[in-house]
Amino acid sequence: MKLTQKQQTFTRHIFEGKNQSDAYKNAGYAVAKQTANTIAANASRLANNVNVKALIEQMNQEAEDESLAKVLERRQRLTTFIREDNYNKFGINRQGNIQAIAELNKMEKVYEEKGSVVDNRTINVIVNSEDGKEIINRLASGERTEKK
Repeated sequence: MKLTQKQQTFTRHIFEGKNQSDAYKNAGYAVAKQTANTIAANASRLANNVNVKALIEQMNQEAEDESLAKVLERRQRLTTFIREDNYNKFGINRQGNIQAIAELNKMEKVYEEKGSVVDNRTINVIVNSEDGKEIINRLASGERTEKK
């Protein structure tokens, strides 16, 4: 992914939250005789460049990677909270410990029951004949309609 210095500057400004026209101007692309519409159109075209998009995505990924706590870090932090002794004027308060345990259990899907699926769909069947109604009623009651 080879970008010029101006393209890299434009991309950095977009990443920092500037609008496309301002990023285009700040990167040094705009000239005095260009109208605002021309600048906006050129900035939009540049922002849709595959390499510019790829660099923005890479920059977003790097920022996200550094700022977000990973699952392991969250588990470690919750485990620390679970083991803390929380003293107050009435003695030990375990509410924080219990909440940390609950969050950790949610993360690890301890509360999910395997194999239990709740299905609350409703099926409406419109039948025009008496024979059809009879077959539908037999099906609804669990009876098989075909012979083995």
